[in-house]
Amino acid sequence: MNRIDIDILLCPECSGSISKIGTLLKCNNCSKEYEIKNGKIYFVNYITKVKKGNEILDFLRPILKKTGKFYYLLIYLFSPVCPSDFKRKYIDKYIKGNNSVIALNIGSANSKLGENIINLDILPYANVDILADINKLPFKDDTIDSIICEAVLEHVRYPQKVVKECFRVLKKNGTFYVSVPFICGFHASPDDYFRWTEEGLKELMSDFEVIRLEPVGGPTSALLWVFSEWLAIVFSFGNISVRQILFLIFSVLSSPFKFLDIILKKHPSAKNISFSFGMIVRKK
Repeated sequence: MNRIDIDILLCPECSGSISKIGTLLKCNNCSKEYEIKNGKIYFVNYITKVKKGNEILDFLRPILKKTGKFYYLLIYLFSPVCPSDFKRKYIDKYIKGNNSVIALNIGSANSKLGENIINLDILPYANVDILADINKLPFKDDTIDSIICEAVLEHVRYPQKVVKECFRVLKKNGTFYVSVPFICGFHASPDDYFRWTEEGLKELMSDFEVIRLEPVGGPTSALLWVFSEWLAIVFSFGNISVRQILFLIFSVLSSPFKFLDIILKKHPSAKNISFSFGMIVRKK
């Protein structure tokens, strides 16, 4: 909370300016009040419930995310998706070491990417600074220098609306890193709606100037995810619980092969069957 400038915030309900009164933020226009608790600003209070019959991973993921670095270590070691340094290079070039940069990580979960990066999510993970709906970002126009949006847009009903919100709050020449899935199995958190080809991602981000676009999860990652799902379906004999467990087992067993993508994702045709794409754009 201490590193967030109140002057750049606005009321997501009416777009009015915000004032701090004790442990509350209050809209100067509609008088709506927002709680500040444990160093977090609550523009929303969202409770997610795991529905009966949901995937084991959908139940475990929010629990494991609370462990912070341990969760991301598990992903690095045992996920069928090859890790990428694309996002880290973006942070190093556009954010790290520049304390004047106001950076925003939307849909951050419990990640911690840098001291001057504001984490925004709909759930109150330990490292989250602001709880808000990314369809209505609580920031004034042209106030943010840099935005990170990693593996988030597939989980929202109106990704175009989120992209337009990011365009609105970015300063002129502000930069935006986004990653989206292409050949990727269903993974609800708690919902999963969309996939994008390379051309589809360009269309989604057409209001921006493209700086860089490439696969971040390559063809091997796509193959391993789909093949693990296929094996789990074949050997579970219609039992959903067994299929979920087998998928986890096959994913872990096949995960060492994902590192082939370090080479394969550089192939000119890798984009045709890649797991996901990463993109850096600039506000025109």
